[in-house]
Amino acid sequence: DRGGWQVLALLTFYNPTDQPIQMQVGFPVTLLGEGYDEFVVRPPGESNASVGKFEVSVNGKPTTTSAIKGEEVTAGVYMQAWDSLYVFEVEFAPRRHTDIRHSYTVGASVSSMGESWLPYVFRTGAGWAGNIEEAVFEYRLSPSNNRCYLSLLYGEPFDGSGAALVGGGQGRTNKVEGLDYDIWYSAGPQRRLIVTFRNIEPQQNLTLYSRHARGELELEGLLQAQQQGRNCGECLQRFALDLTIDDELLACYEPQLLINLLYARRGYHFSDEKMQELFYGSGFYLPSDEPFDRSWLSPEEQQAIKRLRNRLGGEPQAEAR
Repeated sequence: DRGGWQVLALLTFYNPTDQPIQMQVGFPVTLLGEGYDEFVVRPPGESNASVGKFEVSVNGKPTTTSAIKGEEVTAGVYMQAWDSLYVFEVEFAPRRHTDIRHSYTVGASVSSMGESWLPYVFRTGAGWAGNIEEAVFEYRLSPSNNRCYLSLLYGEPFDGSGAALVGGGQGRTNKVEGLDYDIWYSAGPQRRLIVTFRNIEPQQNLTLYSRHARGELELEGLLQAQQQGRNCGECLQRFALDLTIDDELLACYEPQLLINLLYARRGYHFSDEKMQELFYGSGFYLPSDEPFDRSWLSPEEQQAIKRLRNRLGGEPQAEAR
């Protein structure tokens, strides 16, 4: 989120031979390119390092790492120009699985539009022997991210390539040709997004995007309000950011629609097909795979819903619908 990311990777390798294999394993650090110097990952020891607290263990035992320059590495077609790599030695025992665990922190990358992103180098897995049987990515967002719109891209973050696995204005039913994957999402107090790939030879990297309060702004056109000369976009933005409810807002949008918007933030399953299409068909919000719990609404959201119910003409039990 805006305070940065904590990343934990658990990798399991299998040596199918009858001989031990000693290899140097590298963790690649990418150069994001000109204009993104503030996001460039530096070798260990530099004060402006974007990746920090890098730790590795092999079969549960901590392992020493060192950093080398990217130009010192020559690898296959699935590699790219690295700024640097963390490297460590691993012995893969014959006919056994070897577990490698590494963890690190990544500084926040936030644009002026409130967009944050987390890239993960995935395509180097195509250089391994055989396809990856299963790859599970679990993203956990802090409670401060309860109002952000999520999108998960299978592709490069800045060149427009690849496809959205979830979000991206296309809903959560996206299907990318040639990929076998499932999506699981929870909109609870700690939002969780899990994508599971099966039998994959990754050709792209993964990038998670989150945009704070962008969903409400993009929904403005979908709501098709009768603006009557009013600037409904500004009203909706104020409501999205700090739950401001005033006469100008209610002249543009029905109270029930605004109530539904707050529930949509939390992945509520609407019975009304029009509401399902409005909020979830567009991809601006995601329906939760966990049963909705009203406690997921913040105290401020619950208070706003109470005020909006009062505008519905004395329907104290009115919920999202």
